[in-house]
Amino acid sequence: MERAGYEADRARRPDDAVDPENRLVARALERPWEEKLVERERLTEDVARFQADHPRHLSGPERDQIRALAADLPGLRDSRTTTGADRRTIVRLLIESVELTRAVESERIAMVVHWRGGAVTRHEVRQGLRTYRGRGGLEKRRARILELRGDGLTADASAEVLNREGYVVARGDRFTGHRVRLLLVRFGQAGVPPGVRDVSDLPGPDEWWLSEWAEHLGIEPIIVHRWRWSEWVHARQLRGPNGRWIVWANPGEVKRLRRLRAFEIKYRGRRTPPVELTRPAKRVVPKGSTTRSPSGGR
Repeated sequence: MERAGYEADRARRPDDAVDPENRLVARALERPWEEKLVERERLTEDVARFQADHPRHLSGPERDQIRALAADLPGLRDSRTTTGADRRTIVRLLIESVELTRAVESERIAMVVHWRGGAVTRHEVRQGLRTYRGRGGLEKRRARILELRGDGLTADASAEVLNREGYVVARGDRFTGHRVRLLLVRFGQAGVPPGVRDVSDLPGPDEWWLSEWAEHLGIEPIIVHRWRWSEWVHARQLRGPNGRWIVWANPGEVKRLRRLRAFEIKYRGRRTPPVELTRPAKRVVPKGSTTRSPSGGR
């Protein structure tokens, strides 16, 4: 109605300013003014009808219905017909004020809620942060990630365990394999395979990663695995269901295995390799260290 009244007044001003003797222009200006007046009158009648059909005062049954809803606020809030805006309105009607206090550079926020009627409740909430610096328990989280990595879990498997144990990332989201990999890079573990807890798990003297050793001999890794299954070579596996394999072979072993491969190529399974080509040399372990048998056990 206000907008219609404004537009009617605006259409009247040019008509008031025109020379009355200029009847042609006056009639042209009167036409839009009359249209605006008709629109204003129509809206006035619509509002009058609306106010007659919807009185400002509630009826008795309507008041009883509101009281029934107020007696079961959880049911009202959880109803499928209650919108998000409705739920926020309910909360605003119940709460007088809220006090928030955050510890410096922490995700923990102390919250005090003053309810209408005088009740006061205290809560603690967590808010996601942009970095891990302010989040409590960073060292505990780091130790757990490195522990899972040392147990041989992949980044994706580690993320599942962290989520199950209640760990969250800086912004409060769930862990993913990608996020675990980013943290491993941050912790200086980039390129370190799963199953490595310390430097003793990495290849030592005369030890090779199986794939690299196969490349050194010019053979396929599956051949080295076959030798491992036959216990023709010393090998050990890192922790985890799919831990990488490490092969031990000093210069004498390298020569033996080259001869073994030449024998296999020559006879192509028609003859069994002699014992001197299939028996791995006894490995001398320095005092205080450990090794594994050809089959991968300690």
